[in-house]
Amino acid sequence: MTTESSDTTINLSSLEVVFDLQGLNVNDEGHYELLASLLTQLTCIHLYSLPRLRHAWKTGAHVIQGSFQNLSSSYVKGCDSLKHVFTPSMAKLHLGLEIVEIVECVNLEAIVAKDDEEAERRLELGGGGGINIILVPQLTTLSLNNLPNLLTITPKACTLSLSFLEDFTVTDCDKLPDIQRYA
Repeated sequence: MTTESSDTTINLSSLEVVFDLQGLNVNDEGHYELLASLLTQLTCIHLYSLPRLRHAWKTGAHVIQGSFQNLSSSYVKGCDSLKHVFTPSMAKLHLGLEIVEIVECVNLEAIVAKDDEEAERRLELGGGGGINIILVPQLTTLSLNNLPNLLTITPKACTLSLSFLEDFTVTDCDKLPDIQRYA
């Protein structure tokens, strides 16, 4: 007996960016609304074995508000060129995230990285300074495993509120200092 499958396998091993919103033309109403509609339907993202992936989210100044509101889980594994998973501006859009699991990304240095260079320059010059608090109120599970170069969860200019976590697991992240400050 033969069964037909509608599953399609696509080789994405050379993929460098998953969501590139930098070139989005906000004046093109049709494309903007179509993209916003598609992104609001996204509930789970799995990024597995993407050795050249450098950015999961690459955005310009005009991030689509509410675009990732229904994203409840994010799984990242074996993305060896990835240095960070979120920027602070993208982390703030993921208010519905409940589960984040990141495994075996050998070059990952931060979960939430520094925001773009312009934001960093404003912070250094004293404009828009202070601590940037990132609140993800639905986040109940954060699992970090086998991330040998993970140095921080957030940059010094940011604080990720983890008060809602029920399960916080860190395994084989030897360069992550003072893990107690996150617990």
